[in-house]
Amino acid sequence: MIKPIVSGTAIFTKAAVATKEDLPIAYDLLDTLKANQARCVGMAANMIGVKKNIIVVAAGPFQFAMVNPVITKKTGAFIIKVSTTGMLVPLKADLRFPISGQ
Repeated sequence: MIKPIVSGTAIFTKAAVATKEDLPIAYDLLDTLKANQARCVGMAANMIGVKKNIIVVAAGPFQFAMVNPVITKKTGAFIIKVSTTGMLVPLKADLRFPISGQ
């Protein structure tokens, strides 16, 4: 089911570990991502008001969910452009992240 996107600072709260019972949240996130594909390539559960560790990503023609994702490798440095649809006023910034190996 398509959910409304939460605005404001509520999206910056810590998420809890997701369980099998949270699978419907992943489907809601995928539906909401597809409905917002013109302005969004990924979403976290907190963006629909759920404090669970679930994200969804659009990669080319594919959309998929990640439950309790973990960063397993960090190398190099990268620059990302951030724009959040969950803010009342869009936040846009270039962020530079120096990353060191594990």
